[in-house]
Amino acid sequence: MGLLLRGILLLSACTFAAGVDFQLGFKPFGQSGFVRRSNTEGKAAKIVKRSAWLAPSPNHKIKRRSTEEDDSCKALQGYVTKLDANTHNFEFHDLSGSVSLAWVGDGTGVILALTTFQVPFFMVKLGQSKLYRSEDYGKAFQDVTDLINNTFIRSEFGIAISPNNSGKLILTAEVSGDLKTRIFVSEDFGKSFTDRNLPFNPLTQITYNPEDSSVLVVLSNDYELWLSEDFGVNWKNIHRMVCLVKWGSKNTIYFTASLNGSCNNSVQSVVSFDQGGEWVPLQKPANSKCDATAKDPDKFIFSTDEGQCWNEYNFTNEPIFFTGLASEPGARSMNVSIWGYRDSYLSQYWTSFTIDFKELLTRTCGDNDYVQWLAHSDDISDPNDGCLLGYKEKFLRLRKDSVCWNGRDYIVNTQPTPCLCTLDDFMCDFGYYRKENSSECVEQPDLRDKVLEFCLQGKEEQLQTSG
Repeated sequence: MGLLLRGILLLSACTFAAGVDFQLGFKPFGQSGFVRRSNTEGKAAKIVKRSAWLAPSPNHKIKRRSTEEDDSCKALQGYVTKLDANTHNFEFHDLSGSVSLAWVGDGTGVILALTTFQVPFFMVKLGQSKLYRSEDYGKAFQDVTDLINNTFIRSEFGIAISPNNSGKLILTAEVSGDLKTRIFVSEDFGKSFTDRNLPFNPLTQITYNPEDSSVLVVLSNDYELWLSEDFGVNWKNIHRMVCLVKWGSKNTIYFTASLNGSCNNSVQSVVSFDQGGEWVPLQKPANSKCDATAKDPDKFIFSTDEGQCWNEYNFTNEPIFFTGLASEPGARSMNVSIWGYRDSYLSQYWTSFTIDFKELLTRTCGDNDYVQWLAHSDDISDPNDGCLLGYKEKFLRLRKDSVCWNGRDYIVNTQPTPCLCTLDDFMCDFGYYRKENSSECVEQPDLRDKVLEFCLQGKEEQLQTSG
């Protein structure tokens, strides 16, 4: 699993990202993650094929330009001593079965840690959880469980952090006995919380509108889509039998709904390059080695030049059972948290490590640290390469072996240029579709030999087309 950290890319070995069992399961995540102790296999993420009648096109190819083979990858020197001085370890001495770490805000230094112990008992689950808070990038944590009245917080999707550095966060709790659900909300980076009851039981994590962090959506156990526009004070049911939901741009919600009353969300993962008009299978990256045969599978390696050169760093001399990794929010953050547990004959305890990479980048990037790169292309000089959806896009990326700091306010300048359209840029007319692995538009069987009528500007029109 890889995380981009303002020029720093951190990669844990692929065998871990694929799901290290040990005694704890692992889920990949971005700003926050949730790790649960389990002996069962994790469920694979699935994406619904929104437009099943549109056949996938075989012509979509994603390419990445290869780097120069003659570069040294030796520019980063003396990094071990610097990282040792900026790696902080904290041990949670409780008997909880799981732990979750979540960064709260970009550049705030605030991390929340949730430890959970839970056992099933007849129709209810009994357990306890503790909430810890750090204000110094994980150097030390304080037990703040009293801020949530010692309420049990879920180990799955228990923490939801606002993505826009607003200070908002939500803890999802369970109230034993009456099977109700309660949330604790904070608007000051976790310094204080207010509790609110929900009129439903959430099935998924509560998600924030990227444009307005006070607007929330979530799916319930009954596959109902619920919306709140006042940060969880009031909720309204806006659709039933919803299987998948995701925020789009400009206050748009995308969701898939089931017509047959079942969400049992699909057989393969697919991707769209035209805003959902056409879907194609998601391909495995070329030359990838995400399997148990990967070389040196037990090493957390990092890159300062967008994954072109990699360096090793051993952040602890005592082995741990690795269970999770999360970066500080923001695409240019410099801190990462790694956590797991140590097990011995006498005790078991959770431990976290927070690594600050800022000391590695000692100078500001200059013009010579960047090279021009053409997206979706192997050869930037080929005039026919790199075209996608009618245009090419060139931008600057770090040169291999560049060890420099481009700053939080650095903006990547792109140079889009139009190119000739291809068949992939067009869709079939109403009443027609493309068969799989075919470019020909053929008439839909259920509309064959029927008059295609539609209303246009208040008048009934008849569509005459060959597809």
